[in-house]
This record gives sequence, C-alpha cells and structure tokens, in this order.
Amino acid sequence: MTIHGSMATDDSREDAHMLALHNAAAITPSGMVPAASVLVDKTGNISYVGPQAGCPPHDGVSLDLSGMALTPGFVDIPTHYDAQVFWDPALTPSCYHGVTTVVAGNCGFSIAPTRPGDRE
Repeated sequence: MTIHGSMATDDSREDAHMLALHNAAAITPSGMVPAASVLVDKTGNISYVGPQAGCPPHDGVSLDLSGMALTPGFVDIPTHYDAQVFWDPALTPSCYHGVTTVVAGNCGFSIAPTRPGDRE
C-alpha cells in the first residue's frame, strides 16, 4: 500500500518515516489491531502496523486517530459505472466510502470497446 502526497523528507536514512498514525483501530487482512500505530516510510510504503508499544522510533509527522478506523482501500465489484465514468470520472459514490478500485463492465451495458463492424 502506498500513501500519495507531497510529504517528502530530506532525510536520507533508510529508516526515516514521514508519517506516523497512532491509536487507530487498524483493519488488516489478518484481523483488527486495536490502538495500533502505522508508520509510513519516506517512499510512501507502510513499514509497520502493530501495537503502539512496539512502534519503532520515528521522526515524521504524527497524527492521533483515536476513535477512528484505519482500513485498506476497498474493491467494489458489482458496480454499474459503465456510463457514469464518462461524466463522473471520480465515481464519487464509491470514493466517498473508501473504495479505491472498481470493476466495471459487468452489468451488461459496457459502452466500449466495440468491434468496428458493430459500430453505428
């Protein structure tokens, strides 16, 4: 998982972290880690998820996420965005709910591509 943004650091150390998220209920593929800490390294990759007591030292921005859940992006498979993507490229109903990936073209109304002989 990668965090995108402009939180770059000039520190060239391999163990430098740019973002530390503390006290979140972290939802991971193996379950929930209550009051977890998450460290994001200077390349934008998550380098630690676990109990705050075991969190390595860090030198970046720290945010307290008490009372919040931290989850991976969700994949929305049964979508009907085949046409909507042309007037709403952000697919706003999904992105507002934590969806980072949608699968389109499965509702029987896919606009493109078509074979040249089938175009009007």
